This record gives sequence, C-alpha cells and structure tokens, in this order.
Amino acid sequence: CALPICAIQDSSRLLNRMDRALLTLNDLAAVRVDARILPGDKPNEVIVRLRVSDKPRVSGKLETDNYGERSTGSARILSTVNVNGALGYGEHLQLTGEKTDGTTFGRVAIIAPVGVEGLHLGINAAALSTKTTQPRFTDLAEKGNANSYGAVAIYPLIRAHSGNLQAIGQYNYNYFFSSKVDRSEE
Repeated sequence: CALPICAIQDSSRLLNRMDRALLTLNDLAAVRVDARILPGDKPNEVIVRLRVSDKPRVSGKLETDNYGERSTGSARILSTVNVNGALGYGEHLQLTGEKTDGTTFGRVAIIAPVGVEGLHLGINAAALSTKTTQPRFTDLAEKGNANSYGAVAIYPLIRAHSGNLQAIGQYNYNYFFSSKVDRSEE
C-alpha cells in the first residue's frame, strides 16, 4: 500500500488517523464526505466505503428587523451570501452587508485550505459608514467611517469526533475616523 495511512500498524492509531482525515475533508467548503466501515473479506481487514457529495454552491439569507441603533435608524436590512468552492480549491467566500438610514456596512472574507493536514488561510476586508439621522440625537451629530483588513490562519491540533482543538492566528488593521456633521449643509 502506497498511502501513508497503510503504514500504521496499530489499529487504534489507524482509526484516529482515518477519523482526522475524514473530518478534515468535511471542513472543505464544497464537499461532504460520509464514511462507512465494513468488515473485510479476510481477518483483520476492513473496507472503507466513502460517499462524497457536493455541498450547496451558493447560499445566503436576507433579513430585516428593527434592532439597529436609534441614532442611525433602527430599521435594518441585513444580507449574507456564501459561495463554496467557486474556484475549485475548497475555499469559502462570504459577503455580508447591513443597511439602515444612517449606516452602510459591508464585509468580504475568503478562507481556503492549504495542504492536506487541515491548515486554512484567509483574508477579509470590511467598511462601515455611519451618521446620526434622528432629530433627538442632534447633539451627537456625528458621522464616521471605519475600515478593517485582516488575515487569519487556522490549524486543527486535535480533530476527532470526541473533541477538537484549533490554533488560530489572526491579524487585523483597523482605521476609524469620525467628525461632526454640519447640519447647515444638509
């Protein structure tokens, strides 16, 4: 057998390695893998039957509620679009947005697997523009912008049905700017 998993003689280590491999495959955004272990034809032999299926390529949601900040408008529209495996590398792309009378927010993030051991690397960017819109908050009368850029690395230290432990490294650069609004210009 040429596969590294076949070189493992201890059956419990073999099962743990298979478990990790199958769970890591299921971490890919575009596929779902189900395994079934069957008795083999010979003693100490098993047959592993895999069923691989595609996860939905595109999913999303559109919501509306009244939980926004009173100073920028409580009526909100929120949206999320997820795209799985569009480039064929097991990546996950997410677009998120929020809109109120005084707030516009958008975020884009992509994360993709690197190698076969479960490492995922991702980047993201977000932008927010806001200003007070309600008359009772005229003393605040502020507007502002915020931008955020980030990178993330995720590695599964322990990946098993009984429990998981991940190492996560993340870096974000954030920029904020706010100023008073001159109401005479509106």
